[in-house]
Amino acid sequence: MQLSLIAIGTTGQPWVRDGLDMYNTRLGRYTKYSYIETPNLKGKFAKADPARVMKEEAA
Repeated sequence: MQLSLIAIGTTGQPWVRDGLDMYNTRLGRYTKYSYIETPNLKGKFAKADPARVMKEEAA
């Protein structure tokens, strides 16, 4: 099994990065783990209401 954590946007807070590093260390002992950080959203859904985005994606 392989786990992937996908973060949208940057992790600007140092305590978030520290937590991710600790999570990576702990999980790495038991399974394959990867962390993927994507850039901030641009375009149509950048400043959209999350409920509306989910509704449009479901259609």
